[in-house]
Amino acid sequence: MKIVLKSAAFFLAAAFFIWVVLPVSADCRIYGGVARLHVIADGDGAEAQRVKLAVRDALLELARDRLADASSVDEARDRFIGMRRDMEELAESVLEREGAAYGARVILGEETYPTRTYGDLRLPAGEYFSVRVILGSGQGKNWWCLIFPPLCLGSAQPAGELESAGVGGESAKVFTAETPYYSLRFRILEFFSSLF
Repeated sequence: MKIVLKSAAFFLAAAFFIWVVLPVSADCRIYGGVARLHVIADGDGAEAQRVKLAVRDALLELARDRLADASSVDEARDRFIGMRRDMEELAESVLEREGAAYGARVILGEETYPTRTYGDLRLPAGEYFSVRVILGSGQGKNWWCLIFPPLCLGSAQPAGELESAGVGGESAKVFTAETPYYSLRFRILEFFSSLF
């Protein structure tokens, strides 16, 4: 009987832990519904940061043209895959024009990021599809934004852009909540410490 009670207590505690710690379904939809752009500078010096912003501007213009009618993150990912080489060549041409003595590479894929704030939006920590443009050694500060939905491509209001990209309801609250939508706390430990 004691084994049954201990097993039941263990499973209840495990279920409670999963319920408290894992993201809610709205948060999970966010991870698969956006694409992030990161332009990483060669270094932290003023010149490297200036060059980074010049590359960023050129890439945003290219993305604005190529993603204008993308209706889903899957479509945007496919387009990024198709234009990866174009992005790399564009970055290289900007580096050459700016007199930078280093190259650029574009890496597409899933990356894990901490919680970040972008203007009025908050992105929960998690794994996101990412377009990473690494300039030279990639040892400098990066510039980032959400490239899909295209929140860094225009001056539209974030809520409208989210809705037009199919992110609404509870999922939009993850982005736009003033306070975090969920917080990671070890309530299970708090629970057990209160028992003893």
